[in-house]
Amino acid sequence: MRLTVEGQQVPRGRVRVSGAKNAATPLMAAALLTDEPVVLTNFPTELLDARRKARFMEALGAECAFSAERSELRVHAREVASSPTMDFDIPIRTTYLLAAGQLRRQGVARIPYPGGCRLGERKYDLHVMVWERLGAQVQELEDHILIQCPRLRGAEISFPISTVGGTENALLCASVAEGTTVIQNAYVTPEISNLISLLQSMGVTIERQGGSKIIVHGQPRLRGATTQVMPDRIEALTWIVYATMAGGDVVIDDVPFADMEIPLVHLRTAGLDYFSNSRSVYVTSEPAGPTNLQPFEV
Repeated sequence: MRLTVEGQQVPRGRVRVSGAKNAATPLMAAALLTDEPVVLTNFPTELLDARRKARFMEALGAECAFSAERSELRVHAREVASSPTMDFDIPIRTTYLLAAGQLRRQGVARIPYPGGCRLGERKYDLHVMVWERLGAQVQELEDHILIQCPRLRGAEISFPISTVGGTENALLCASVAEGTTVIQNAYVTPEISNLISLLQSMGVTIERQGGSKIIVHGQPRLRGATTQVMPDRIEALTWIVYATMAGGDVVIDDVPFADMEIPLVHLRTAGLDYFSNSRSVYVTSEPAGPTNLQPFEV
């Protein structure tokens, strides 16, 4: 593969920040927890990992309908069941998130190894810990991981290190477990807050205490819901920095300011200047003046 970049291009115009990939795929996995439709708006429909995950979800029995025109994904998982004869050679990064929906339906989950193979250092010990703490038995087979549990049961899960994936997995499994689960040393990123909001919309009672403790009251049956994938804060920062360095004139829409406070402070400290309103950033190479400081049109 060869990538050719022609320099000295000056960006001008308007762009919209797309849905965050690190939020989108966990939301897809949450859609497996209910028999009712889940609609994810502002979805990055061309994301390769999402397409691969959808392919595996469809093999499980779910319906996944992408709409590039509406930036939307609709998932309807009426029935979910895995088989030992399925194709597990699918390079999905967050395969472990697909276990909760299967366990809720049939008490058995079969998932590909993260990345599609079991080569190299084992990097899913914390996920095994989550499943075992909630009462499951885990087997590492030749081409997939087998998790078995007639009924997940709430427990205390204390992570030895901060883990985004482990927190996501614990939230999904705890949402359909019987009783209450306490997650200690949880790592709550803006993307995980997005996941919590969807689970709450689906009927799960979730309490956050402090910055790293989450209490989940599991539900035997969840309802469908519609939620927006949060804008990608990394993409937003990339556009701001690129437009500034290239001397461009760009309006960047749907900037998630609440999730970017610290990076924006650092950019200001570094000398980067821009204008903003409640949802957009305007980067221009023009000298600052009285007219520049007026609210710009959205």
